Amino acid sequence: MRWVWTCRKVLNPSKDMRYAVAIDVGIKNLGLCVFDFTTAKFVYWDNVSLVPNGRYIPCNNVQYVRNFVKRFDRYFKDASHVIVERQMRCNMRIVEAVIQALFFDTCVVINARCVKAHYNLGTKNYRMNKQRAVEWAAKFVEVNRESAFDPHVADVFHVQKKQDDLADALLLVCYFLDTYSNMVDDEPFVFHILNDAPVLADE
Repeated sequence: MRWVWTCRKVLNPSKDMRYAVAIDVGIKNLGLCVFDFTTAKFVYWDNVSLVPNGRYIPCNNVQYVRNFVKRFDRYFKDASHVIVERQMRCNMRIVEAVIQALFFDTCVVINARCVKAHYNLGTKNYRMNKQRAVEWAAKFVEVNRESAFDPHVADVFHVQKKQDDLADALLLVCYFLDTYSNMVDDEPFVFHILNDAPVLADE
């Protein structure tokens, strides 16, 4: 299988369309991945807690999200698109809805099943789905560390214990660029992971 990063830069981007910000919603482990259209590289990737201190209080969800956005204002203020994974659990759906409300004009909500189908990662087992996403991300980092990431951005993947959240956030960006690229520029935005068969398997 060939995994090649072939993303082109957006020429002369306006300031308000510089970043694609992907969010894998969580409370203690929210996956956050930021792609910069001007450099065609990932510039931020980490797990973030919506509740930095103390215990989680569901009725504070709106304030949690507002504080989170403020912490990462350098990316959100120049975001072309805010990409969020569709949620099923009640509290996670509230967080998703707040993000949608804050970024109504730029928010794209993506169903996880679409991502898994696109990269042929889906199984009927939840834990196996997570594991395959982690394997996909590990291979992507291994092959594309120099070409697709700013220096040290990819290092977090080998340090964090919750790799599945990182993988899901990375997959959201890749899926967005692969399938929504016509939303970004007048010309097609070229992004593709070239593979003979889009499946994690031995060559």
